[in-house]
Order: sequence, then C-alpha cells, then structure tokens
Amino acid sequence: MSKLVTNLAAFALCVHGLIHVIGTVVYMSLGSLDGLPYETTLAGRWDVGVSGMAVFGMLWAVAAVAFVVAGIGLVSGATWSVRATSGAAVLSLLLSLLDSPNAYMGAAIDVAVLAAVAISVLLPGAAHGDRAAGGVRGRPGGDILAVRRTTGRQAVDTARRLR
Repeated sequence: MSKLVTNLAAFALCVHGLIHVIGTVVYMSLGSLDGLPYETTLAGRWDVGVSGMAVFGMLWAVAAVAFVVAGIGLVSGATWSVRATSGAAVLSLLLSLLDSPNAYMGAAIDVAVLAAVAISVLLPGAAHGDRAAGGVRGRPGGDILAVRRTTGRQAVDTARRLR
C-alpha cells in the first residue's frame, strides 16, 4: 500500500475514533449534543437504565481508543494493526446497531472499514497493486507471514545443525 493511502486510511481511522467520543460524552451524561438525545433504551427495546448507559458510554470510549490505536499502528507498520482495526470496527458496529437509528452512518462506515480490511487480507495483490510479490510484504499483517517463513527456515537450519 502506498504511503499516501496508508496515511489517509490511518487518518480516517483516527477521525472515526474521535467521533466515538460523542457517544461517550452523551451516554455518560458528560454533556449533550443536538441530534443525539440521551436515552436509556438500546436498540429501541432494552431499557438499561442510567448505569447501563454509563457502561454503554464507556464502550464508546473503548471504541474511540481502539480506532486511534489502530490508526497509529497502521502508520507505524505494526503487524497487529489489521486485527486492531477489525476489532475496533466490530465493536463500533455493535455499538452503532444498539444505538440505532442514531448511529446509522457509523454502522455504514464500520461495514466499509471491515470490507477494506477483508480486501487487504484476502486479496492483497489487488488491494495493494503488488501482484508480482503477492502483496505479502509491506502490508499490515503481511509481515507476519514473512516472519513465520523466516522463523521456519531458522528452525530447519537449527535442526540441521543439531544433527
């Protein structure tokens, strides 16, 4: 993936994460926002009360931090950034569905993030334009494969030396 695309993706993840702070502020009763009413009912069905909404607000904060950390990991080339992004998006999607219809746009963004992760993992050459190399090296998560291959060779070399 080009550095520009990586940086834009990381920026988008961080911005999406910071938007989750809105849910934290509203649902923990730290402030209010026009267009996002405080309610104690999730998914229009389950009344969780004030304490339940405080926990719900904390989960929005966890999603916020997870997206920002995933964005930083993506820029730094960390192999765990794909898992962090996936986890953040799944948590965010669940929160958005529980907060429907207020967070429908967030759910759509989470689905797009998960689709992008799936494309980058399942079709690395198509996502990164690196068919010749198979798209393995240089993509988040792809370096794990390279490390496993190297570690496997080292194990074989070690086994040969022990004989």
